[in-house]
Amino acid sequence: MFCINKNGKFIECHGNVLFSDNVYQPAETLSAEQLTEFNVYELREIEKSGISINQKYGTPVYTVVGPLLVEKSYPIEDKTEQELQEALIQEAANIRRLRDSYLASSDWTQVMDSPVDRSVWAVYRQELRDIPSQPGFPWHIDWPVSPL
Repeated sequence: MFCINKNGKFIECHGNVLFSDNVYQPAETLSAEQLTEFNVYELREIEKSGISINQKYGTPVYTVVGPLLVEKSYPIEDKTEQELQEALIQEAANIRRLRDSYLASSDWTQVMDSPVDRSVWAVYRQELRDIPSQPGFPWHIDWPVSPL
């Protein structure tokens, strides 16, 4: 991958370099002199490190680290209170959807002629329904074990 430095701002280009309106040339075909002349750099993306649920990746930072080489990294920032609340709501919805799918897939265990111990399955299903009441919900879930 390559990028172009235009007026101090790096613009990523995926293989082709835009020289003017609708005029492209594959970056691999440019000589070192042409790369320098047109401010074209090879782009090396730094692997993102792990972050906590209270953090996010910020706007990419481009750093010239050598001749014709730029590194792209992502600063880690704290989420705002609004972002934290939105993440909590989204994760709770995701967990409830998964829980609901487990309940739906075990509905058959509660019919009268089901060939399983209905009371054991009823306990499991109640434990699924109680998941939103667990301390740490939705980030830390103690999933009940299916009787299967």
